[in-house]
Amino acid sequence: MDWRRDYTSVSYQVIDTPDDVVRACESYLERFGLLFGAFDFGLGRDGRWWWYECNSGGQWHWLELETGLPLTATIADLLECRDD
Repeated sequence: MDWRRDYTSVSYQVIDTPDDVVRACESYLERFGLLFGAFDFGLGRDGRWWWYECNSGGQWHWLELETGLPLTATIADLLECRDD
């Protein structure tokens, strides 16, 4: 189901990402030389994580507004520490 069809019924909850999913995302970013990626996942009723895509310039700010997570500051710190 596309969450954008009925946005007023959407709610957000911060959850921990399983270690194997974190490692897979880090490997993906490294493999494609990306500093940032907006990964899209679905969560099955059985708790299984389903990977949909990674957007190298994906949207994220709306999640910061909804959850209070410090995404802007974290991305700024990441860019500031880059070794080029």
